[in-house]
Amino acid sequence: MANSRKPARIDAVSLALAQWLTAQAPPLSASRLAIAFSGGRDSTILLHALAQQIAPMQLAALHIHHGLHPEADTWQQHCRDFCAQLGVPFFTCNIKVPRDSGLGTEAAARSVRYAALAQLALEAQCGVLLTAHHADDQVESILLQLLRGTGLSGAAGMAASKTALHSDLPQQRPLLEVPALAMAAYAAAQQLHWIEDPSNQNTHYTRNALRHAVLPVVQEYFPDYRNTLTRFAGHVAQAQELLNEFARLDYLQCGDGAGRLQTKRLLQLSLARQTNLLRYWLSLHQLAAPSEARLHEIMRRLQDTKRVRAWSILHDAQEIRFEYDALSLRAPESAPVNLLHSPTSIEFRWQGEASIAMPAWGGSWDFVAARGGVDADWLRQQSLSTRPRQSEAKLKLHPQRPSRSLKNLYQEAQIPHDQRARLPLLHAGGALLAVAGIGLDCRFIVTTERPSIQIVWRLE
Repeated sequence: MANSRKPARIDAVSLALAQWLTAQAPPLSASRLAIAFSGGRDSTILLHALAQQIAPMQLAALHIHHGLHPEADTWQQHCRDFCAQLGVPFFTCNIKVPRDSGLGTEAAARSVRYAALAQLALEAQCGVLLTAHHADDQVESILLQLLRGTGLSGAAGMAASKTALHSDLPQQRPLLEVPALAMAAYAAAQQLHWIEDPSNQNTHYTRNALRHAVLPVVQEYFPDYRNTLTRFAGHVAQAQELLNEFARLDYLQCGDGAGRLQTKRLLQLSLARQTNLLRYWLSLHQLAAPSEARLHEIMRRLQDTKRVRAWSILHDAQEIRFEYDALSLRAPESAPVNLLHSPTSIEFRWQGEASIAMPAWGGSWDFVAARGGVDADWLRQQSLSTRPRQSEAKLKLHPQRPSRSLKNLYQEAQIPHDQRARLPLLHAGGALLAVAGIGLDCRFIVTTERPSIQIVWRLE
């Protein structure tokens, strides 16, 4: 008699992970897989299911102790014990979430958490970071973005693969197409135990309010809303890719090869292409999509560049800066604290050193033996001094040209305004010998074969 027993049907979680593992190239044996492991239901499922399909030592569970809840120590120990049962290496660290970042508790915690995850992944020698986002998380994200007035990139939802925040580490979401009901079924079948964070029930947080108060009503009237929104997100993602292709073409025309945008070329585009390129440019630097208000402010200032030579706007902890007909991005900088209280001048003598540090200025004077410098013997006899910039100071760079003001020289060298205060002047006796970032006064340069020294300022 033939065996009429049906083969066991593989669950949705295990099937999704098996398909994901098969699709990976190169093979995963080259490095560990890092799992962001909070100890909650979803990350517990991801870790457990993966440990059934590949060797546990190929995994690394990364747990971040936020210190935001009285039970955080207990949760950390629970995660450690669960990993010990599975034989999975466990890595953890404690972080402090800033209260005054201006981002809100959720956003601040997320930013610090991903920075810590990237560091732990490096220590654990992991090649990819996996997170346990599933299909219902995706739908919630799409709705939240739409309700906040997002653009196409936000409406497309979470990507299955991206670069993790604050790092170059690839981040993947292998369970992104698995519904929450299938996740719950796996947890019940495997009799898993996990941490229940009470904050997940707090409807003060917008995602929780959507999950517990809004979506049950949507489910009642639109039972297929998950599939409908997922299809919508797919259409949006295709539209966004077309816009990105357009932006890449414009970036080839407006970029300068150093990550900056040439504003004269940018302003020759239509307004729609300008804003599309700006969004694309920010995304290349892994920055959040700008709000409509932020984009409007950038465009307004760009239109005003004939009257304003330099400006900057803070965006996503970076500074968008306009200067010398180009937009650039950089971390906000300020002068060293002790520079604000540095003495009027720092007196010293050169006795043949290769470099003399100026800690109060955050840099050093380097003395390099080279032709076309100042006479080495003469320099040893001078009383040198490092001084702050003087508005009336002038420097002569070429024998056949007149002395020029430092303001003009800084502009010609395209040194940003906010960096000029950090660049000291070097005097020999009472005469200006050199200006950091500009060069030597030609009247001190020797043309004979005598040993000579080039003097160069180096910021630490």
